[in-house]
Amino acid sequence: MMRGIVSAFATILCAVLLVVTPVPAGATESILLWDEGVGWGAPPDSMHFIAGFRGMMAAVDFETPASTDFLVAVMVFVAETPESGGPSRRSAATESLKIHVWSPENPDYPSPGEDAVVPVVVQGGYPQHEWVRFDLPTPVDLDDANLFPERLFSVGVEWLVRKNPRIGFDAVGAVDLHSWKFPWYPPWEVCDEYDLMMRAVVSDSVDTVIRPVSWGAIKSEFR
Repeated sequence: MMRGIVSAFATILCAVLLVVTPVPAGATESILLWDEGVGWGAPPDSMHFIAGFRGMMAAVDFETPASTDFLVAVMVFVAETPESGGPSRRSAATESLKIHVWSPENPDYPSPGEDAVVPVVVQGGYPQHEWVRFDLPTPVDLDDANLFPERLFSVGVEWLVRKNPRIGFDAVGAVDLHSWKFPWYPPWEVCDEYDLMMRAVVSDSVDTVIRPVSWGAIKSEFR
């Protein structure tokens, strides 16, 4: 069973809006997660994190409840990125990254498969050492059985710049085996020592649904 589903009406540590996704009045958003959130509030030098080279990817798989048909955002805990050269407490600016939504490889082994939508490039400059919410340009219809059999999907990031950003992970308590890393070549490797701090924001309704295959290439700009 998924570790937690948190109502979006509860307090969210940080919500950074990159692209406005229309949410109709009365819609209910929920946050799907496996991590415990361990690491929030910890000093930067004690934060657990991973940081990949260009082209490496990291993902978390989920099964959306029957009451929530649309993926509207991805939340990532961005750890602090120190300046290179010396123990400076200043932070280097966060760099661009790519947000992915994947179909499952197969329902029996839900590692990320093919991209379900065109990945979204997010410009650098977003906050760090806090939860950052990346809203998708258009909602993704998770009820599409061809793309998401048994309502399974994965969200994650691809590094475009070496070791920036750093993505937090939870290494305390039971590991749920729903986090994945992709060094460069297949197959994906399950993370058996930690849960990545990446979450999916889902909604029960949206104003306008655009089928994922009609996205086209979209570049989001941080505002």
